[in-house]
Amino acid sequence: MYVATSFTVGAVALAALSGILAGTTQGDARIAWIAVNLLSVAAAAAVQSIEQRRRERERQAAEIVAVDMRVAMNDALDPIVRQIGRIALASGRKRDELREQTIPMVLYSASLLIGPDRVRACWFRLHEGRGPRRLRPELSEGRADALRTEFVQGTPSGDSVLELLSRNIHRFCPDVMASPPPGWDPSHPHEYRTFISVPVVAGDTAFGLLTVDSALPGDLTDGDIPLLRLLAGLLADAMAYGTGGGILGMTSKGVAHE
Repeated sequence: MYVATSFTVGAVALAALSGILAGTTQGDARIAWIAVNLLSVAAAAAVQSIEQRRRERERQAAEIVAVDMRVAMNDALDPIVRQIGRIALASGRKRDELREQTIPMVLYSASLLIGPDRVRACWFRLHEGRGPRRLRPELSEGRADALRTEFVQGTPSGDSVLELLSRNIHRFCPDVMASPPPGWDPSHPHEYRTFISVPVVAGDTAFGLLTVDSALPGDLTDGDIPLLRLLAGLLADAMAYGTGGGILGMTSKGVAHE
C-alpha cells in the first residue's frame, strides 16, 4: 500500500511538472513533455487500479477466514455446550462419567482454535485434602510432549500457580526465556517457550487449571486469552454440576481466602 501510494504521488507530481514544461517549450521538446505527462497519468491510474484489486482480494480473503473461523468455533463449541446439557440432566455415576468426558473435548477445542498446529492444551486437576494442595497434570491434546510438572503448595512455582486459582486470574507469558513467570525453575526441562494459563473456577469453586503452550514465542498472543477463558468457563460449568465443597475463601479444605 505504501509503495503504491508513493508511486502514485510521484507519478502525479511528474505529470504536473511535465504539463507545465509542455506549456513553456516548443517543437520536439514540447511533444516529449506531453508524452511524459500522458504516461505519468496512465501509470498513476494503473497503479491505483492494481491497488484497488489487491484490496478487494484481501477483503474477500478476510471474509473467507471469518466464515471459516465461525464454522470452526461452532464445530468446536457446540459439542461442549450439548455435553453440559447432558450433564445437567444426568445423575449419579452417569453424570460423573459425562463430566470427565468433557475435559478432552475442551482440550481438543483449545488445541484446534488457539494458536498454530504445534500448540498443546493441558489439564491440571486441583487435589486437596491431606497434605499440601497440588495441581497434577492429567490430560493433554495437541503437541505430543509429555506432561511432567506438578505444582505443589509450599514451593515457589506451586504457590505462584495456585495463586491464579485463589484470585481467579490468568497468566500469559510471551517468552519464558525473556521474561520468566514467578517461581520459574530454569533447570527443570520444558518443551515450550510461551504459555497461557487460565483457572477453571465456577463461582467460588476451583477445579483445576487449563493451559495452552507452544515451543515458539509469538505463537500465542493476548488475543488468545478470551477464547481460553471461555473454554475454561465451559469446563467449570460442566465440572460444577453435582459437586460440592472445595470453595475458595472457605476453610473447610484449607483453601486460601481471596
